Amino acid sequence: MLSALAAPAPAAEVRNVVGSVVCAVEPTLSSLEAARQAAQVARGGRLELVPVADRSTGIGASYLAAARYVAARQGTVAVAGDTRAGAGALVHQAGRDDLLVVGAGEDHRLSAFARAAVTGAAAPVLVARPLQRGTDLDARPLLVGPRDDRSAAEVVRAAQAGSATIVVLAGAEAGDPFALAVAARAPCSVLVARDMRRSTDSAP
Repeated sequence: MLSALAAPAPAAEVRNVVGSVVCAVEPTLSSLEAARQAAQVARGGRLELVPVADRSTGIGASYLAAARYVAARQGTVAVAGDTRAGAGALVHQAGRDDLLVVGAGEDHRLSAFARAAVTGAAAPVLVARPLQRGTDLDARPLLVGPRDDRSAAEVVRAAQAGSATIVVLAGAEAGDPFALAVAARAPCSVLVARDMRRSTDSAP
């Protein structure tokens, strides 16, 4: 199944195997891009928007409202998640059959929450970065399989050279430094796919 993520439509393939799509909403513009991509993947399914800002600062209701509007523009009606759940709880509660979508962060740096999700979540994680206008997430995917011997830097260069719209890291488990390095440096969105084959291999 994971090889099918690369061609022709990773978003559609992911949509077929995940349970809920859970999108973390921080008070950042990158979270709105995350909501847009989450809505594309969840189209026809369940999308939950969960604010994860530190309680000391809170999260503006405007960001959550904007995320719901962005999702609706993609044809997905999103529901609001538990506003009492902190960032750490969201990372650890997302199950292997869910998809956790996070914004990459601002200023070309991976946000603290995105780092926590990539390294700590059992669920597959989509780290969202902006796409060129009119370009679909699955237009030019780059698949990196478990037996791929390229370094993180080589994968990033390949993504740059091929103008990849998404890098799919197949079978990358939580705590994998390679996955974190690619997610932090890639010029595009990165799907840290975990072992998503489990969802289909166990099907009757």
